[in-house]
Amino acid sequence: MNTDTPSGILPTDDFSLELGRLRRDPAAIEPKSTTIQTTTFYGHAEEWIVRTIRTDAGETVFLRHITANGGGSYIVPPAVVAAINRQQNVITTIARRRGSRRGFETRQAAGTQVKPPARPRKSKA
Repeated sequence: MNTDTPSGILPTDDFSLELGRLRRDPAAIEPKSTTIQTTTFYGHAEEWIVRTIRTDAGETVFLRHITANGGGSYIVPPAVVAAINRQQNVITTIARRRGSRRGFETRQAAGTQVKPPARPRKSKA
């Protein structure tokens, strides 16, 4: 019997193999997956299934995108998830800073005496 030929019973795609490998990790943390139904600009329905697994190596995101024309399965590796998280943190910081400035300007225009928002200190490093 040739053991190199897939049996057709066990998964052979990268998505299923990696998902199975991470699920077997005893340190893995996996919350319930999330299903998001959206509509494209042209009104076509699509569905996204998002599953995140955290291990000691980082967070890996498994995405399934389903449309009327088919779909796809994607693995977002820990390094990419970390980059996305960093960008989200920068966006949040900038949005808070802008909101603080707008609030200061609004209060100042209304005649309320307020101190300007504190500027972040530069690190000594």
